[in-house]
Amino acid sequence: TDDKALEGRVTMQWTIDKRGRIFTASIVDNGVSSKSLGACLLRKIANWQFPEPAGGGKVEVRYPFVFKLTT
Repeated sequence: TDDKALEGRVTMQWTIDKRGRIFTASIVDNGVSSKSLGACLLRKIANWQFPEPAGGGKVEVRYPFVFKLTT
C-alpha cells in the first residue's frame, strides 16, 4: 500500500451499552484512500470495553481518527 493512502481522517461512531460493551459501530466518513483501514478500526472498536455508563443508559460516541505521516 502506498504510505500516502494512510493519511487522512476516518470518523467512527459507536454505541456503548449499559454494561460498557460496544453495541454498534460504524464508519461515518472515510477520508483515507485505504478502505481496509476503516474496516480494521471497526474490528478493533467492536472489542473495546468501557466503564458502565452512569445511570445505566447507552452512550453514543463519534470520534475522528486522524492519520498523518511523520518523518
